[in-house]
Amino acid sequence: MGSENLEVYSTRHSDGAYGEHTFVECSYPVEIEIDAETYHASFQTGHSYDHNDYNYPTNSVDLYDDDGFLSQLYRSDDYDEFDEDDGNDYISEKDYNLAMEDLRDLRIDAQNAVTEHLAEVEEEIKNDDHYYIQIQEFEVLDNVDDDGNVVEHKNAESPVYSMRFESEEEMQEVIDSMNTFGNYASSITAKEGRRLHDEGYSNF
Repeated sequence: MGSENLEVYSTRHSDGAYGEHTFVECSYPVEIEIDAETYHASFQTGHSYDHNDYNYPTNSVDLYDDDGFLSQLYRSDDYDEFDEDDGNDYISEKDYNLAMEDLRDLRIDAQNAVTEHLAEVEEEIKNDDHYYIQIQEFEVLDNVDDDGNVVEHKNAESPVYSMRFESEEEMQEVIDSMNTFGNYASSITAKEGRRLHDEGYSNF
């Protein structure tokens, strides 16, 4: 199994106290055989955070069990006392060792697939020749001053999002238009443009 088995759900770019970060939300499905039974599981990213910061979900993989086989990976302290007929879910030492060896190899495959995909994402960004801008369209709100007069002001909490263009001329037209009408727009890098992507506003 290789990177072609990686199921990618989303790719998110963030920037925080520890610098830029690219997170790939993905799953790497695997099969493992224990005692002639085939079980399904997956290695997934994003179940912990680098630097204990929610802006940095980890790209390291963790194993998640689909079929309940992890409960069987119980290794007795004394296999001389192991009894296959006692009705419990224990597995033999041989099957346990084989399963753990398979899982170690599969974890390496999964992590390598994530690393390979991350490299492809970075290469795609590096070769991205689009033009990006960030935009903040200010919502105008009404406030009442101390004298009872209605005063308009811009909502500083208005969302910031990005747009993408094929040419510099198209980009500049939108920047000029936005700034003319009291909004804010400026050119940014491809990575920043992807980080500010908003499904409700961005045009890509």
